[in-house]
Amino acid sequence: MKRIVLAVALAAAVAAIAVVTLRGPTPAPYPKHNVLLISLCSISTTNMGCYGYERDTTPQLDAMIDEAVVFDHAVTQWPKTAPAFASLVTGKYPHTVDVLRITPGRYLADEHVTLGEVFRDGGYATGAFLTSVAIGRKTNIPRGFDVLVESWRSPRRYQVATNRAIEWISESREQPFFAWVHLNSAHYAYVSHAERRDVFIDDEHYDATRKLPPLDTEVPADLLRLPEDYPNRRQILRPDFGTSKRRFGERPDQLDYYVALYDAGIRAADMRIGELLAALAENGQLDDTIVAIVGDHGEALGGHQYYFEHGRLPYDDCARVPMLLRLPRGDHRRRVAEPVPASSLAPTLYELVGLDVPEGTELPSLRAVIEGEPYDQVVFGESGYHPEFMISARDDRWKLIHVPNEWDRVLMQGGEYELYDLVADPGETNDLSAEHPDVVERLAAEIEAFAAPWRDRVYGSEPNEGAEIDEVYRERLRALGYLD
Repeated sequence: MKRIVLAVALAAAVAAIAVVTLRGPTPAPYPKHNVLLISLCSISTTNMGCYGYERDTTPQLDAMIDEAVVFDHAVTQWPKTAPAFASLVTGKYPHTVDVLRITPGRYLADEHVTLGEVFRDGGYATGAFLTSVAIGRKTNIPRGFDVLVESWRSPRRYQVATNRAIEWISESREQPFFAWVHLNSAHYAYVSHAERRDVFIDDEHYDATRKLPPLDTEVPADLLRLPEDYPNRRQILRPDFGTSKRRFGERPDQLDYYVALYDAGIRAADMRIGELLAALAENGQLDDTIVAIVGDHGEALGGHQYYFEHGRLPYDDCARVPMLLRLPRGDHRRRVAEPVPASSLAPTLYELVGLDVPEGTELPSLRAVIEGEPYDQVVFGESGYHPEFMISARDDRWKLIHVPNEWDRVLMQGGEYELYDLVADPGETNDLSAEHPDVVERLAAEIEAFAAPWRDRVYGSEPNEGAEIDEVYRERLRALGYLD
């Protein structure tokens, strides 16, 4: 480990240089096309047919991928809704925008320019149609929209959002539009509002013998030593590790029952995507519209003993997200194998339509990748509930997780670093940090260079809780599992 410490120290000395993003000449813009952004909450690529899943969860996206750029390893910058979207709409890291750790009460400060504001100020009509209270107007995340529809109060919220979006994008106007539709039908409690919520129960992939651990499984004893005033203590002690107290329905002990409901939620979101694409085609708008689809985070369904949640652990069941781009006329069809940051989507869209990338944007545009160049930068992600949260760094093969907090190590492998070979071990089951100290040293230096400029300021800081939470808002957060 002495070599690691030395490399880390050297990286810290040059951190200010290492984090500078160099920009070349701005490429020529595409014509000023419409843009439709569809965001998906809690959807893991491992459960999507268009990413190779055995169930037919994404027939609409399956049909679209032959005309799209598909990013096989897009990585969220934080696997929790509010931090992920604060990063996605600004093109900045969660630590920069100070929307961190957990979702309730998080607020995006006005100083951070958003997607909606850039498109509005660039001459676009802007409309947002959102189904989740976690990114509603009180979070200040959906700024810059001429029309903002929040349908989370409706029992038919996904259909309402889709219908209102279709009505709005079909309006005759002289200016191009930027529309954002958010779908969270795959979020716990997996109430998809699909025509058949039980579509996958007892199908050929259903295994009734896969049981959830018993309800009396205890929170690891070491965690119970957390001081009463420890930040986010209630979140850290929530019973999502080792088993799940969140059980309902006719088969409460069958893991595949919940997986089947979750998959139905993905199918429901895919159905809404199909409706939106069909409306664009019917209106004659499809070949004048950039369609971007991105996830905020995935969902843990028992991997690493983590159940029906996201945000606490940095593994890829939650950190890897879907991201697809269909350019007009299906230009630049390809699959991108290299890991890329999901929050690069904002600067990518700006460059595609010829809008200026705002000063302070941290994530790089992927326009060159769309046009065939490889992505060769290390991809960083942040995660966790503790003041000293985790940072991950990955290249095209390796993923290193820095685990600075002793309480996190209780739930993980026990060491300060975990290393995984994502090619040979995509499930991240075999920690190779002891076998490959050279890789640990190299990626630890990358993490140090990334974090050194801000870590002392951010680690240990008080949670950002500027959003106003009234009782209606609180009840909806509780229904989504964000509050006890």
